[in-house]
Amino acid sequence: MRNKKVIILIVLSLAAVFSLIYGIASSSRTKYKPSLEEKTGAEGIQSVEGSFRHAKRSGYEYWGRTPFSLAPIKAFQGLILEGIVWDNDKPVAIINGSVVKIGDTIDEHIVVDIKPDRVILNDGSKEFELKL
Repeated sequence: MRNKKVIILIVLSLAAVFSLIYGIASSSRTKYKPSLEEKTGAEGIQSVEGSFRHAKRSGYEYWGRTPFSLAPIKAFQGLILEGIVWDNDKPVAIINGSVVKIGDTIDEHIVVDIKPDRVILNDGSKEFELKL
């Protein structure tokens, strides 16, 4: 039984050493090859070899801001919309540090509706929006 464990340990050690050597050897042979889009610029001119890839932009560019910024965007009557957790059934918003849903009140304002980019409130006489 002890001999069997020793043999298994030796085999696993050898496999680890070979995979390490293979990983080091293969990474030194691999070179960056720019794609066809990177090779040609907007005018079809050959660009510099080894140029960097550009990251894709987020689909939420219409917000006009990063959703991770710490600064509040707009305040209306002392209310600051800090974030929205969107869900078709139960959307939730964060206003002045409080989590509210449709029908809740915050500072004597009733939450009428929550959209993906804004919250509609009613102060008793008129409706107004807090936008992200």
